[in-house]
Amino acid sequence: PKEIWIIYAIKMLSSYAYFSFSLVLSLYLTNEFGVSDEAAGWAYGIYGVMSTVFGVLGGWVIDYCGVRRSLLLGATLGLVARLALAMATTKVHTFIVLYTILPLSDSLGIPVLTIGIQRYTNDSNRTLAFSLFYSFMNIAALIAGPAVDSLRIFLKDGTDVFGVHFSSLKLVILSGAGAAALMLAVVMVGVREIEVGEDGEVVEFRPVQNSPWMETRRVLQSRTFWRLVLFTLLLIGVRMVFRHMDATLPKYMTRTFGEDAPFGLIYAINPFLIIFLVPIIGALTQDVDNFKMILYGSFVSGASPFWICLGDHYWTVIMFMVTLSLGEAVYSPRVYEYTLQLSEKGKEGLYSSLASAPIYAVKFFVGGISGHLLGKYCPETGTRNGAALWGIVGIMSFSSPILMTIFRNVINPGPEELYAPPPGAMALPHDVSEDAEDPLRAVAVPDDGKASEAEDEVESLVPPV
Repeated sequence: PKEIWIIYAIKMLSSYAYFSFSLVLSLYLTNEFGVSDEAAGWAYGIYGVMSTVFGVLGGWVIDYCGVRRSLLLGATLGLVARLALAMATTKVHTFIVLYTILPLSDSLGIPVLTIGIQRYTNDSNRTLAFSLFYSFMNIAALIAGPAVDSLRIFLKDGTDVFGVHFSSLKLVILSGAGAAALMLAVVMVGVREIEVGEDGEVVEFRPVQNSPWMETRRVLQSRTFWRLVLFTLLLIGVRMVFRHMDATLPKYMTRTFGEDAPFGLIYAINPFLIIFLVPIIGALTQDVDNFKMILYGSFVSGASPFWICLGDHYWTVIMFMVTLSLGEAVYSPRVYEYTLQLSEKGKEGLYSSLASAPIYAVKFFVGGISGHLLGKYCPETGTRNGAALWGIVGIMSFSSPILMTIFRNVINPGPEELYAPPPGAMALPHDVSEDAEDPLRAVAVPDDGKASEAEDEVESLVPPV
């Protein structure tokens, strides 16, 4: 249906707004309001915590409201939040928006798009659709990096817009508001509440509107859900590297190489490579087990920060980005596939939000760690030690593949264990033999007399950052 291409357009707009803001958030707080490195880091972290809170609450809202209404609400809140941040004149005003409206808009935007892709496709085209979805996200990231550099370097003193003066960093945020406005217009005229059947027929989709407490309780009693939570927790280390790209890399580069250091251009290496690598790797490895791909890719990405330990040079930073991107192209699309494969039909929002809560929460830890590392190893003035900074980041990121190797039998059990119902639960009808090649295609739901049908058709999900 046309909605699949509309979702791609919305993904580009929302991703540009997200990536451009994330790149300048730490600098924005420090340069505009005099916030210290550590305080700016913790602010970034609290923003992540609030994204977690709203993400968990928003999971039920997404399932209850459906794709269209969730996107309308998320786009509206995103527009309001970014306009407010671009026009903020006090720290109090800024922090209120950063901790409330903005994370709420994120929770009603990014996850919904992924669920939309799942509902607008079927088994015959879902893998390709998600590969394209991931590529469109990275096209936006590729645009965001140079756009940030251009506004920062060529409009250093800012400019007036409709009689109001905006600094270069506020112009970046204002451009994100423009993207949110376009997103809202596209959703209003182009998105329907539908799903595509295996025969290609487009039918109306009716959102699940049961009691939120009942639905949450059913999910929390599922062993499959807790396996998903463990998997997400173990990925935190390698996921932290991507948040350091936002919270740490810009200040590290401007303090090491000068104020005009093109950190946006360096950042753009990642999406540029992802755009081409993800479809190629996806096509060549369709028959490779999900867990193997995630594990191998995590080893590559987890080792990437160690390049900068060789010295503070542009080439080491570039190699860091290249290595990180190679690993990401291998494992990241499979992470989303794993999540939706375990999600019950009609409850994808609740499963995704609860399971991804640790990923949002990682911003809190990265924020605090980033501010501390910058203050100690890369201060504005004084002796700097980039090797120590990125060595510590590397140790934390490399912990993920090591821990996943240790717990691989828990995360990736055989079909017999995965399909076995938990105590007091009822196994859902499923032909194990059909999915012997892919053990990640079942959900067990507690038998409280109202067990729902499991979704066994989902094949992929998308990352956040």
